[in-house]
Amino acid sequence: MKGVKKAAKLGIRWKLITYFALFVAVILVLLWLFQTVFLDSFYKAIKTRNAQACGDSIVSKINSPNLGDYINELARQNDVCVRVVNGEMRDLYSADISPDCLIHHYGTFQLFLIYNYTKENGGMRFETVPQTQYQSFYSSDFGGQEIGLYPFSGGDLQMGQLTTGESAMESLIYSRIVKTEAGQEVLVLLNSTITPINPTVQTIQVQLALITIVALLLSLVLAVVLSQKISKPIIKTNNAAKELAQGNYEVSFEGGDYREIRELNSTLSYAASELSKVEALRKELIANISHDLRTPLTMIGGYSEMMRDIPGENTPENAQIILDETTRLTNLVNDMLNLSRLQSGTQTLTLTEFSLTQEIREILARYNSLTKRDGYHIVFDYKEDVTVEADQVRMSQVIYNLVNNAVNYAGQDKEILVRQRLKPGFVRVEVIDHGEGIEPEKLELIWDRYYKVDKTHRRAVVGTGLGLSIVKSVLEMHSAKYGVESAVGEGSTFWFELPLPEYLAQIDESQQQ
Repeated sequence: MKGVKKAAKLGIRWKLITYFALFVAVILVLLWLFQTVFLDSFYKAIKTRNAQACGDSIVSKINSPNLGDYINELARQNDVCVRVVNGEMRDLYSADISPDCLIHHYGTFQLFLIYNYTKENGGMRFETVPQTQYQSFYSSDFGGQEIGLYPFSGGDLQMGQLTTGESAMESLIYSRIVKTEAGQEVLVLLNSTITPINPTVQTIQVQLALITIVALLLSLVLAVVLSQKISKPIIKTNNAAKELAQGNYEVSFEGGDYREIRELNSTLSYAASELSKVEALRKELIANISHDLRTPLTMIGGYSEMMRDIPGENTPENAQIILDETTRLTNLVNDMLNLSRLQSGTQTLTLTEFSLTQEIREILARYNSLTKRDGYHIVFDYKEDVTVEADQVRMSQVIYNLVNNAVNYAGQDKEILVRQRLKPGFVRVEVIDHGEGIEPEKLELIWDRYYKVDKTHRRAVVGTGLGLSIVKSVLEMHSAKYGVESAVGEGSTFWFELPLPEYLAQIDESQQQ
């Protein structure tokens, strides 16, 4: 009971709600991380890649006669400042699109320092520096020349007053030394402004808080609706399956809205139909076996009492009746045991080469001696002796049972024909009667145990009523082809085919090659 309660708590409805909530929670956590915690890092990384791409583009066109126009267009499109100076730190090209651009406030001194830092770094350098409040600064060391401001990371370049704090703007300085075709070294400078994103992050945090609340509520509602829609047909199918388990084979499995549910219900409906047939056959089988067991037992008991109590009834004829009924009862039990072994797969085959023709002749000779007094005439039609490789005992059961069936359902002429024909690679044996015949839709059912076309149980003239089931099981163990051809009012032809030994040898040889 505890296991049942636990399964109920972890049903598909609650699992779907839990998974949906977890999915939304993961998405929201990722949004919070990328939009708040990592936003500044992503922003600076994108700015850095963009500056490097612009610098690489300028370097690739450093010898172009239209480099000035290209730099102006590149600066405008990418919102960067560009400055290209020669070895004497004189401007060759310049694009100043922002008043906050640091590189256009650098004097010769700062440019030489940048050049040296860049050269020490392998010819290319990135530096992120805070913006300054631009003030004119004159150094007496340079004869009163305006030096300007260069808040570079080098300690001796920290001139002027810096605007510090989280809201301070920063400048990304990209510097690169390249040589022209003429062998002249030039210094390429790019300045990209990094705007503080703290106010943006605060705005995003407020928005994400609202989005989180709305998303969680919507996901909860959607999960509940979806779980009900998905679980409802499953619950109905489960309840119907429980009724089926209780033996209600008339239970209905409705289609459902999903392909998988429809297929499941269709399969369960088919299973219910087949179980209903099996249950009907089971009841019929029990009734038939009870009848076939009761009849010989009744006759044995009745004749035994008669022979004991009535003088003069202890005759050989009455004793023979008791013996015949005992034999019939023994045969029924043996057939049931054989069929059970064959269908369970515990019965194995002992394959030997033997004359199928001779086996049929001997079986029919014994049959004729038993049935001739009742007017039955069995004819064997064959042209030559045929040898097969099979289980001789089991194949004799097949022939016995097919002839039994023909005797039980023979027509008024009581003529039965057993025909053997040799075909390329196999032999075909047919057992033909001229009885009532079988309707086409019932041909596949006659191999079932105790199946009767007219559904009226009657005692077989010979046999136990399990013969065709035994025939089917034995032939399938031999992988032999078999079947029946019948026409209502004309009779039936039961047949089977066995491969010839030389044909089997050819198959084995081809497989080995």
